[in-house]
Amino acid sequence: MGEKDRNDPVFATDGRPRRRSWRLILLSSLFIAGLVVASFLYHDQLSSLWNAENDLGNRFPPGALADYIPEDSQAVLAVNVRQLVDSPAGRQQLTPVLQYLIHQAGGQLRWMDLLGINPLDDLDYLQISFAPAGGGDPLWLARGRFDRSRFQIGQDKLQEAKLDHFRIWEHIDRRAKRTTIVAPVGDVFVVSESGGGVQAALKQASNPHPLAVHNAMLRNLLPNVDRRQTVWVAASLKRLGSISEIEDYWLRLLLRPLVSHAERVYGGIVCADDVRADLLFRAATEAAAERLEMSLQNIRDLAGEGASLLVRQKELLHLLQLLGSGEIHRDGTTILLRCQVAADQLEK
Repeated sequence: MGEKDRNDPVFATDGRPRRRSWRLILLSSLFIAGLVVASFLYHDQLSSLWNAENDLGNRFPPGALADYIPEDSQAVLAVNVRQLVDSPAGRQQLTPVLQYLIHQAGGQLRWMDLLGINPLDDLDYLQISFAPAGGGDPLWLARGRFDRSRFQIGQDKLQEAKLDHFRIWEHIDRRAKRTTIVAPVGDVFVVSESGGGVQAALKQASNPHPLAVHNAMLRNLLPNVDRRQTVWVAASLKRLGSISEIEDYWLRLLLRPLVSHAERVYGGIVCADDVRADLLFRAATEAAAERLEMSLQNIRDLAGEGASLLVRQKELLHLLQLLGSGEIHRDGTTILLRCQVAADQLEK
């Protein structure tokens, strides 16, 4: 390298950085420092942009509807699907029950097929809120790992639309005269045939604020429920309506005395190495509590060994076995049903 190179401000070889080198170092340092400052000042905005491609839609953050219960709910049923599948007893014994109940829901869960959801593989959590008193349809919250490439978009499938300014999908079932709305909200899908229900969920996600369930009975039950259970329920039973539309005989048999004699219930099922269930019922009067106690005793006795000879749906057999282990305790108008079955005691 010649004298010309030695005197060049960039390519100097005498060991001393020239002016242009210092300028480049200074500019690079300022640029890096600017990025660091921006990352601190605009962390939330940058995270939002970074996660935009992973968001299901509408760019809500994950957990935007965590613990959301619609204000008009009369009853809430939730399944921690991942806990159910991952537990030894749950995976082997109670996942068939969940599959059967999903199958019984029929056309109401067509949206799962259109979103390419395999419930046991893709769902982490499923919550259903019922509001029949106002003529509303159930509102579903489905959280899990969803693959956009499996979404079925098009004619007679999911069609993109807008609800207010939010992005949604609609599935129009012309034969059943039913329209199902699917709204992506952060890490969940909100699904209902009620536009008002979906709209309320979207508004809560966009402007979070404390909510109070209108039904005082349900509002008082919810704080008592351990939502970490595999399955949990809280229900004001007085306004849930008729169970005559339920096709399965055993489901009607199990639910009829609850709807007839109890006014509220809460509790759940825990699946680990065994299966445990605790349900606390409250009746309006002691006479109704006596009838409910007798009905639960009859169901427990029927759900024993004789049930396996009568039940056609083998998927329900393990649920009946669980009920057959029940202990029933009544204190005035309150009745506790407690069941526990070890995994090796459940029939295969």
